Amino acid sequence: MSIGRHVGSAARWAACLLLIVATRGAHAQGADKGPTKSERVAARDAYDKGTKAFDKKDYLKALDSFVKANALIPSVQALYWIAQAQDKLGRTEAAVEAYEAITSRADFSKLSPDKAAVVRERLASLKPPPAPEPEPLPPPVAEPPPAEPPPPPPVLVPPPPVHHVSEPPSGPSNGRLLPRRHAVELGVMGGVLLVSDSNNLVSGGREQRSFELPVWQIGARVAYFPLKALGVEVEYAHGFSRAERLSTSPSAPADFNAVRGHVIGQLPSSRFVPFALLGAGILHGTSKPTGSDADLLLEAGLGAKVMATKLLAPRIDFRLGMTQKQGGTLADGLAFHPEVLLGLALRL
Repeated sequence: MSIGRHVGSAARWAACLLLIVATRGAHAQGADKGPTKSERVAARDAYDKGTKAFDKKDYLKALDSFVKANALIPSVQALYWIAQAQDKLGRTEAAVEAYEAITSRADFSKLSPDKAAVVRERLASLKPPPAPEPEPLPPPVAEPPPAEPPPPPPVLVPPPPVHHVSEPPSGPSNGRLLPRRHAVELGVMGGVLLVSDSNNLVSGGREQRSFELPVWQIGARVAYFPLKALGVEVEYAHGFSRAERLSTSPSAPADFNAVRGHVIGQLPSSRFVPFALLGAGILHGTSKPTGSDADLLLEAGLGAKVMATKLLAPRIDFRLGMTQKQGGTLADGLAFHPEVLLGLALRL
């Protein structure tokens, strides 16, 4: 039974196409011969049935009714609904054929503007656009001849580097550590004194003695430098040792005191400051065997100090003291007393 329905549907679709084609010729003949009254009634009845079926979405029945109405009285209205029914049934080719038949009719202008717009829209949607013509290929462009390679750049030999050796500027802190004008130094010291065996540290009527070596000393000093390279200094030192034992008398403690002044010349160009001094003073010795005696002391020496900080400067002295020799006068010669001192100065 389903095969019969499909065969009937195909037959109706073919008949519809034939009727659409036939209406193009019948429309021209209809101008000479008008429809009869019975044809008008039958056409109206078929048209109304098609409208009702289309509203109920029974598009196949609507298609049959509109085909009958158009066969009796060909009209652009019936063709419109035939095309719509074919479109709803998914018959694209038949729908396109019906829409094109509508646009080719002389009475296409009698169709309402809304329906005419639907015809154009559906025809444009269902009918594929013509394939665009391929654009002509541009003529082949001749490749330019290969450019000649540029000449190699000249080889530049860089000049030999020039090394500028510059002395680093002395910082302000280093300048403050160097010797300066109107400087005052207070210091302490300690060291050894080697009293000569030919000394004349003996009072009248006493025995001359040698002293055990070394004589240990401690003392203090003060110096003033009006110039960077020149200054004056005053010292006091106290030493202790023992008078040597003789066959006639035993050994005994001995004390020494020295007061002296110097003129100092120094090299103030760096923090290491070498210096030389020359001065004079009094060397006093006391012991039970020799009594108490003081002799004129002449001194010469070399040394160095280091400006360690802004306030402190350690120092070392190598000196040679000279007094009158045993006998009591300078005509008897000089007694030499070597001395080594270590000190620490406070810079003001």
